[in-house]
Amino acid sequence: MFRHSLTHNCLVSLLVAFVTVACSSTANTPPPSPSSIVLATLPAKLTPPTVLPTAGLAAMAATETASPAVEPIQFPGYQNIEFLPDNILLTSQPAPANVIQSLAISGIGGFPCGGETVPAAYINGSHIRLCAYPPGEQVTIELRGPDGSSFSVTVQPEYYPEEGMTWLPYCFDDVLLLLPGLYQVKVKSTARSQTGSFMVNDVTRPTVFLSQSIALLNQCIGHILQGEPILIFYAGFLPSEVVQVILYGESQVGSLAYITSWTATMDEAGRSVQHIEAPQLPGEGDYVVVALGHERHEIDTSELVDPNGHPIKIEASAIARFLGSKAQAESPRSPPTPAVVSVGHLRQLIHVAGGDFAMGSTPGDPFSEPIERPQHIVYISDFWIEQTEVSNAKYAACVAAGGCTRLQTIASKTRLDYYTNLAYADYPVINVTYEQAVSYCRWAGGRLPTEAEWEKAARGSEGRLYPWGNSPPSRDIANYGKILGDTTPVSAYRATPLGVLNMAGNAWEWVSDWFGPTYHTSSPDRDPAGPATGTERVVRGGSWGSDPQFLRTTNRYSRNPAKGYDSVGFRCVTTTAP
Repeated sequence: MFRHSLTHNCLVSLLVAFVTVACSSTANTPPPSPSSIVLATLPAKLTPPTVLPTAGLAAMAATETASPAVEPIQFPGYQNIEFLPDNILLTSQPAPANVIQSLAISGIGGFPCGGETVPAAYINGSHIRLCAYPPGEQVTIELRGPDGSSFSVTVQPEYYPEEGMTWLPYCFDDVLLLLPGLYQVKVKSTARSQTGSFMVNDVTRPTVFLSQSIALLNQCIGHILQGEPILIFYAGFLPSEVVQVILYGESQVGSLAYITSWTATMDEAGRSVQHIEAPQLPGEGDYVVVALGHERHEIDTSELVDPNGHPIKIEASAIARFLGSKAQAESPRSPPTPAVVSVGHLRQLIHVAGGDFAMGSTPGDPFSEPIERPQHIVYISDFWIEQTEVSNAKYAACVAAGGCTRLQTIASKTRLDYYTNLAYADYPVINVTYEQAVSYCRWAGGRLPTEAEWEKAARGSEGRLYPWGNSPPSRDIANYGKILGDTTPVSAYRATPLGVLNMAGNAWEWVSDWFGPTYHTSSPDRDPAGPATGTERVVRGGSWGSDPQFLRTTNRYSRNPAKGYDSVGFRCVTTTAP
């Protein structure tokens, strides 16, 4: 079973600074006399973390010329974002005076299903409980927000022999619920389809929660993977207030200990977002974040107990609990052996199965731009995509056969004879215009992919942040950031789980769509082909000169279709079954 879940009530004992504790009785123990534990005041302010105003993100734009302006990170209702160092959770800040150093934790088991004999989905606000689905059944959970934005995830409830059925708890990430209003939920599978709805009200008292932009099944208590970007949201505090944040972590099984503390500065609306790009965790296990501001209230929760196991009430501004895990290291280059087929001159094709996927990004991605939103569910029919970008040698064959026109320049960024030198025959052809890319794909027996097809091949139905997964790029898995200063072979670097190579970095790739900055708000939900007209065509995937955020699978970019660029190539697709 999962170590923690929606109904596995792990009871945490917290004796925290600034708390007033009122213990309740148990059946076999006389109620203890009420007591108040008021600990000494913490220092007014610790050394604050590095703060980068939102506007500073504009400096992280692509370094290539004529690039579109990068919008600041935006979250509904939040004005700015603080960037914390990756080691903030490891930093050894002396414990403020009289802070309790160690806390107790105990747990009781529980089973969320009640002997159901038919599949059932219990929708309780943002918490969903799946029971008794057939073993191996894929269940899709969809969420539609009050602004029309959508989110989708596919899960598979796990079978537990001791219970004789499958079950799974699932909770929506709170970052999906920032807008007040009515949210619609649909749970569907081949076995059954159910719907529900719930309201999200505006924040009226202090709150804190953590968000990570990757999907984790066991996230109802918060689940953070080391090395993956996280966001810490604060709301309901006083304008411009400086809030003390205290972190406790699991020091050994059954206990938590003080680790460190920092501050969070609220904006004029009493809100703040803190971002940690690649957080380093002290270890695996339970963590508790305690936010202490001017306004505090009594937090009554069955998860909190005193050392004797009696439920307690805590007076604080807000608390949040999460489970920390060390991310599994990925092999630098371990692509699967794909089923490669050929059609005409398209000799390295990989099948991308038809189906739904979540196109676009959400505010949970710290580099999300308005042109990538809202995230929406799109159905893409079956297609086959070239395993690699089109190489110099392949394009030269098209020119020799009369199917393609010659390039206007044969140089790359650092190589004067790039296109004609046989040493670079297996490197991506660049300096091709949009029409030259279209002509090659037509000659080869295919066409350029649509923007949606390209994103599905790169992102997958599981919603990967990067083509290879959720780990950030490095020089071992992609050619980007001017590290090498020019292109590399089309077969280099990390593959997608399907085996498609170099979909991030090396060379941007022309796709067939005209660029429309608001197209995501109105695109069809089945095989969208882009706006009917436009002035620029979409390119995807980033290049050898791109910053890391442009390698994300949802990033959108555009170029003048009449021009060739030393950072833009292409690959082809076909819908003709081999």
